[in-house]
Amino acid sequence: MELTSFRQSRSSFMPKQVITFNVFISSPSNLSTERLVIEKVLAELSIELAAERDIAFEVFKWESDAVPGIGKEAQAVISSQLNYDIYIGLLGSVFGSATQRYGSGTEEEFNQAYERYQKAPESVRVLFYFKNASENIFNISLEELSKVKSFRDQLGGLGTLYHDFSDLDSLRGMIRTNVRNLIVKQWDSNKWRVLSPPNPPIAPQVKDYESGTGYDSLTPELPRDENFDLAEDDKPGFLEAIMIGNEVTDALNKHMERMGDLGKGLGKTVTEVAHDLATANATGNLILAKEIYDQIGTEMREFTVSMRSELPIYESVSKDLIATLGNIFSFYSDEKMGSQEEISSLFLNFEALVNSVRGIRSSLQQFHGIIDSMPSMTQTFRAARKHLSRVLDEFTSSYTIFLGTADALLTEVKLKLNNESIEVA
Repeated sequence: MELTSFRQSRSSFMPKQVITFNVFISSPSNLSTERLVIEKVLAELSIELAAERDIAFEVFKWESDAVPGIGKEAQAVISSQLNYDIYIGLLGSVFGSATQRYGSGTEEEFNQAYERYQKAPESVRVLFYFKNASENIFNISLEELSKVKSFRDQLGGLGTLYHDFSDLDSLRGMIRTNVRNLIVKQWDSNKWRVLSPPNPPIAPQVKDYESGTGYDSLTPELPRDENFDLAEDDKPGFLEAIMIGNEVTDALNKHMERMGDLGKGLGKTVTEVAHDLATANATGNLILAKEIYDQIGTEMREFTVSMRSELPIYESVSKDLIATLGNIFSFYSDEKMGSQEEISSLFLNFEALVNSVRGIRSSLQQFHGIIDSMPSMTQTFRAARKHLSRVLDEFTSSYTIFLGTADALLTEVKLKLNNESIEVA
């Protein structure tokens, strides 16, 4: 039985015909960074599995891929357009906005995938992950958390195996391993293998607004202090700001490490073929020279795909870093929190990090100049150079924006610290 959602496609990146698996990632909006990480992993797996098994992945994003329309509600319009072969669900401390039939859009989308598996287990695979990273308890809604726990318990009762992840790296590893294993162990030429009989369907937890029953009934009503509303003050406290600052600094350092590894990988490939290319040029072997330039072009395309997936992660992390450090310095300036030595050390560490970003931007600009100066030896090479040049422009622009904001913050903070007789280099 062939799946109608599977289609043959010829890609300029993959000269062979490949089977494209449609993947739908379902989550509340607060897990947007996690969704980007999954997209990057699937892009990497597409390159690997296209070479190994003629298989690739395409992600359906309702934000950009859903066609506008009219239905009973917006979620119904989205749900009617979902046609996927792999469903990936994510939940953290937020359950999401309720739909007409379910407690959230994510729950409705999961139930739709689950029902598909019940009716035709050879047509779809369902993966679900819960984020269990520690968060600022004052920013967590107990009501939302109760809904997530109830849903999680429900999955366990239905025999659904799910995984927990604590950070982006652990999620990245799980998705890579799980999706690859799906293809290697469960895909049978043109359908999924039926490994176990389906379970009974999930009964929707419909909200009854008239009687007041539904999710609200799962959690005892907590006493509320009308003068204490965290929703009106979303700025973190000093300790939370320090914790967030450590997390985003670590994430930015890991981004720069990955960028360095990508550059080394491409450089290694070019170095490995340099001798053969010199031989081909010296002997006038045009066929060999074309093969080598096409190989370099293919590597450049893969490098570009991986690099582009880093951009939204970097932009999100760098924005959070500026905001968080601004908060920390404000706490010291306004409320004298933290010692002079701690604030001075934080300033110098941030300055060093900014200089590291400045160094990466400089390297990218030099690399950009080299790429643009390369002759159009083959069609494949020229196309790859064009796409890479565009991504390098995007990164250079993003780094420049960050550096401008960071330098302004450093100047402002340095002036305040010097006014308080705190010496910083």
